[in-house]
Amino acid sequence: MSTPVTKDLLDVHLDSFKQQMEALASRIDERDQHYARLQEERDKCTVERDRAFDAKVAHIEALVGQSIAASDRAAVSAERAASLKSTLWVTSATIVLSILGIVIAAYFATQQSNLSVVQTTIAAFQAGQQVSSSALPPTGHAH
Repeated sequence: MSTPVTKDLLDVHLDSFKQQMEALASRIDERDQHYARLQEERDKCTVERDRAFDAKVAHIEALVGQSIAASDRAAVSAERAASLKSTLWVTSATIVLSILGIVIAAYFATQQSNLSVVQTTIAAFQAGQQVSSSALPPTGHAH
């Protein structure tokens, strides 16, 4: 039949239940502490990973800045090169036109010189004809 419930029996059961509860609370406390340590380690890893990521981002931003500066310098150099190229073409055209002008001037100077030589030769020839005709006696009968 059933055993009568006594105070001693209840105390034993209560002590047993209390010990079980304390053991359970201790295990829960250990698990909480273990979980807290894991969370701290994870947080440390996350912070370190974030720092490494921030360093990489800063490095990439520096590279982007350098690339932008290099492209700006390249654009300025290209503009200078284009300016230099146009200056070169203008200079070349000026030289060609100058040489062409010198050739044309030399041609006309040579023509002028040739014309002067021809005029001088004709004038000398005509002067010689006039001198020789005045030096000859008239062609008539003089007896």
